[in-house]
Amino acid sequence: MEQSIIDGYAEDADFLIASFEAISSSDVLSCVTEFIPRSPCQIIEIGSGTGRDAAWLAAKGHRVLAVEPVSLFLEAGRELHQSPHIKWLNDSLPSLSRVIQRNEKYDLALLVSVWQHVPKEEKFESLKNIRFLVRRSGMLIISIRNGPGSSKRECYPTSVQETVNIARQCGFRFIASREAQSVQKSNQRAKVTWSWLVFTLNP
Repeated sequence: MEQSIIDGYAEDADFLIASFEAISSSDVLSCVTEFIPRSPCQIIEIGSGTGRDAAWLAAKGHRVLAVEPVSLFLEAGRELHQSPHIKWLNDSLPSLSRVIQRNEKYDLALLVSVWQHVPKEEKFESLKNIRFLVRRSGMLIISIRNGPGSSKRECYPTSVQETVNIARQCGFRFIASREAQSVQKSNQRAKVTWSWLVFTLNP
């Protein structure tokens, strides 16, 4: 992720931390809950913010690696969500170099409100590296932002079809999509909606 975007999040960290934590993970993930494994498994959340969703997953018994490039969000997450099932790591797309160095595999890779910050020229590398991290039977869930973003944090144009095409090139198989309204009030006023895409690995 570009440093200017990371800096944009850091600049508004106090407001955003409170905003993130005010939202219910069960509401955010409601349209893809059926695809999240019920039995405890290994999950990587890329762009975890304050760890709100990581904590929700950890409370269900999952082991979560929360990956976040904004240091202030990581610090807040460690303080707010002190779970033995969460590990925290400062890293970002496209390279995920620190994640890859851990040499671990995951049953689910989750990207919530992240993909719009990845430039088109970095999307293939991002999904290629995520593919390397997901187990043979694992899954990938991505949310696609439809609508404007903050002027402080650049959002790059993307689409469902573009993302599906790139994911297929990287060895993923598209299995489902869901459309959802934003649960955040400011996004609702801006008429932002989300497309959720679910993939598994090709056999």
